[in-house]
Amino acid sequence: MKEKTEKDEKSKKHVDNIVSLSLLGTVSIKEKLSEAYRLSINEHNIKVKKNREILSKIIDCIFFCGNFETPLRGHDEKDVSINPGVFRRLVNFASKLDSDLKHHLETSAVFTGVSKAIQNEVLDCLLQIYHEEIRAETRKASFVAVMADDTTDVSEHTQMVLVLRYVLNGEIFERFLGFFIPENQTADVISKRILEQLDIILQGNGQKLIAQTFDGANVMKDKRAGVQAQIKAVYSNAHFIHC
Repeated sequence: MKEKTEKDEKSKKHVDNIVSLSLLGTVSIKEKLSEAYRLSINEHNIKVKKNREILSKIIDCIFFCGNFETPLRGHDEKDVSINPGVFRRLVNFASKLDSDLKHHLETSAVFTGVSKAIQNEVLDCLLQIYHEEIRAETRKASFVAVMADDTTDVSEHTQMVLVLRYVLNGEIFERFLGFFIPENQTADVISKRILEQLDIILQGNGQKLIAQTFDGANVMKDKRAGVQAQIKAVYSNAHFIHC
């Protein structure tokens, strides 16, 4: 009898019954843990939603600067700066009208959303979305043309500008792709940069590219080794047109 009793005391069923008896009238540990986990998830989701709302307001400020072609950055973006730049001034002004944004800027120790790193990341994301829209439009368009030209900025760096033109539903669209800084002014380098961007946008629909438009510089128009010749070697339908 003693041996059977000792054996029964060590059995899983007996141990479970003892635990159930000791917890009789109380909430189980599993339920406590589940409740705490549920509350932590809810709290996390609330924070995520709030951060997204704050970020959307900051993105609106970036959109504002872009719509009016004003630079975002200032020479000194510290809180005590008298000229932190248009973007920081705009965010500070918006915070005076929005208590949630003001509270976020004053209390957030990890993510404020106004640093230069965040500005650049948001701009990169916007550019990706913009390019996705262009890709969607070029897939629907029957024909596409590319235009390129260069200019020298105030720091005396040469910047190349790329623009796409196409007709969609009877309407002419002219889409700015971006500024690009070629390593030098040779035909090989310039054509490489143009081809890189065309490959991103056209993605296998190269037969749609029927025109390439540049100025009359020899490096661009030369029929043997110029930019137009190198692009036509890849996109055979892309005829050169002097602009």
